[in-house]
Amino acid sequence: MIQSCEIRWFLASAPEAVLIWFERRGQHFSKEEQAGRCDFYLVSEAVRNDLGIKLREGNLEIKERTTEFGAHTFSASAEGRVEAWRKWSFKLAHTREGGTDEVLHITRQDVQNSAWVPVGKDRLQVILEMAEESRVLLSGAPAFSLDEGCGVELTKIRLPDRVCYSFALEAFSRTGHEYQNLKRAVDTMTAEIPGLELSLTESMGYPEFLNNIAKP
Repeated sequence: MIQSCEIRWFLASAPEAVLIWFERRGQHFSKEEQAGRCDFYLVSEAVRNDLGIKLREGNLEIKERTTEFGAHTFSASAEGRVEAWRKWSFKLAHTREGGTDEVLHITRQDVQNSAWVPVGKDRLQVILEMAEESRVLLSGAPAFSLDEGCGVELTKIRLPDRVCYSFALEAFSRTGHEYQNLKRAVDTMTAEIPGLELSLTESMGYPEFLNNIAKP
């Protein structure tokens, strides 16, 4: 199980200031139209805004929101909803019936009428390490190798009928300080990208976003 504290916005276009921030750190979106990967999210009337279920690269992942910290204002032009989540990941068996390949084949064959919505993703990501003496450092190490940190990501999302973007900060901790790490990361980002405009209405988790676009 993985626990996180995060804030996420879904946007019609990528904020130019955020693109420049990532480009200065050597990351940019590929010009190719093919997404980096494709996840399948379960979207139906039975799925709640606080529960996400998806198929990702041979795994079944379940993500549950455990705490809503409410709306937070980070600067004069940026506010969003802070939430705590926990995630479980289960490897799908490679069997002839009911395994990874079969599940993905079924979803691809009947995607228009399926409850499994394909979400193509091309992601830029930077890991911030929460070091001693309140320092926040840019880390080249993977998140799982750090005790305290926060992932900062900008994702191009390809849905069946549109392309949009997600900007998110997802904090982790081995000592239960996810919330504090998120706050430090947000303070760092708002200082490095002054004037960043992010509205409360655009801030939500993946389940709520997908449930909203699935409504008739």
